[in-house]
Amino acid sequence: VYTTFVIYICVHMHIYMLMQHRYLHHGRIAHPLFLLLLLHFTDEVACIIPDECKQICGTEVGCSNIAYPKLVVSLMPNGLRGLMLAVMLAALMSSLASIFNSSGTLFTMDIYKRLRPQAKERELLIVGRVWILLLVGISIAWIPVVQVAQGGQLFDYIQSISSYLAPPIAAIFLLGVFVKRLNEQGAFWGMMGGLAIGMARMIPEFVYGTGSCLFPSNCPHLICG
Repeated sequence: VYTTFVIYICVHMHIYMLMQHRYLHHGRIAHPLFLLLLLHFTDEVACIIPDECKQICGTEVGCSNIAYPKLVVSLMPNGLRGLMLAVMLAALMSSLASIFNSSGTLFTMDIYKRLRPQAKERELLIVGRVWILLLVGISIAWIPVVQVAQGGQLFDYIQSISSYLAPPIAAIFLLGVFVKRLNEQGAFWGMMGGLAIGMARMIPEFVYGTGSCLFPSNCPHLICG
């Protein structure tokens, strides 16, 4: 929890979300308003009765994945409804484009160029495009895993990934601020070791599932705790 919190406050996107408000107390008030959504849609989102929840979204654990679309479709008028959906799609495409482009640049300049220092600009451009296509294919193939992991709850899936992969990044942030002896090699290999340990814990959870109070997981206690 603490490492996820450190990553949360270190990501500029979340800071900008709070700084866009005119006053600080406006940002503090806006975040708890999501609780009103649970009171307004007790069956569709809060999932008080698991059987009704399964009929609505196909899972007995929760329907948090449809919370925001349900709010937009149910409460907004027709004009604003279409505008909001267009804004959501535009924001999604912008985020995906920036992620894929930055990933292609990092792979081409930091990895491939070191392997082939004599590579020309056109070759680097082609390699970057091929790498982006590979990432798109992996992302599409990963969709069934997201649908199955964490009972199909997207928010729980994101938090699970952050909990396993965020600790080494949080450690680098904190040690970089408070420890002067930390160097580049130590930070790199420390992060690689931490990511390897996190993935070793994350993969069995995806294989066996996390389970719930209704459906316990079959993961061995020695691995999943």
